[in-house]
Amino acid sequence: YGRGRRGPHAVMKYADSRLLVLPALTLLLACVSVSAHAAAPDEARELVNAKARALFMKHRRAIKALQSTLRNPAFKAFFMTEDEAQRAVHRADIEQSTLKVQRYFAIEEMCLIDRDGNELVRMVDGALDDHLSDSEENNPFFAPAFLLPEGEVLVSEVYVSPDNGRWVQAYVTPIAVAGQNVGLLHYEQEITRIAGELFKELGDDQVLLGFDEGGRLLFDSRSGDALPPPDGAPLPDSANGRTLPVFEEAAKAGSPLDDRAVATKRVRGWTLVALQG
Repeated sequence: YGRGRRGPHAVMKYADSRLLVLPALTLLLACVSVSAHAAAPDEARELVNAKARALFMKHRRAIKALQSTLRNPAFKAFFMTEDEAQRAVHRADIEQSTLKVQRYFAIEEMCLIDRDGNELVRMVDGALDDHLSDSEENNPFFAPAFLLPEGEVLVSEVYVSPDNGRWVQAYVTPIAVAGQNVGLLHYEQEITRIAGELFKELGDDQVLLGFDEGGRLLFDSRSGDALPPPDGAPLPDSANGRTLPVFEEAAKAGSPLDDRAVATKRVRGWTLVALQG
């Protein structure tokens, strides 16, 4: 058969080797596919854990800000005196304290409220606002916040702010004089701002949802500014037709939804849902 020419046995061996390579290649591709599929649930858990930490730290910073602000003795002194001239001095001091907090935190509205539900000092978007409410007792945070021990901070359920008609969450702490809660320091942030911070650095193959304690959908990274409704309209109870229990069951069972791995995590009453893939 001459140099460089294959005999029949060589041809058969060459054919046999090709027959062996094809199944091996198929198996390798299958292993890569299985490995990628197995990685998706891990990535979903990593994503939801990272966003849960970010949300927890946001709450922690807000709580520390309120607690730090109330170290200013002007808050207690304001309620302890009946002298209007002294009250004016303390009010000016309180205004400066609240302005300082707003410089470090993106706070839409912050106010000092008395036991009867009257706003005594109000800041909106970093500026004093003379339009003071006399019906803050109607807000969902009012009654439970007055039951708190001094120094504790309430992170409220979400509600529609009577000031701007948008969905917000409040941080509230009581002001005590002689062991009695006489006022509240309160500020609120729009849910859209909180969601926007959590949406940072999401990949094209990642989705983040947020539900409140009642199973209402607060935000969906696929919806942009559509959630929560900017006009305070009712919140939906599902994302693309799926309620929170559906996502939780899929995460528990390790079952994908629409070819996406699912992971969930609770943070102060909210449930974050991560979809990966």
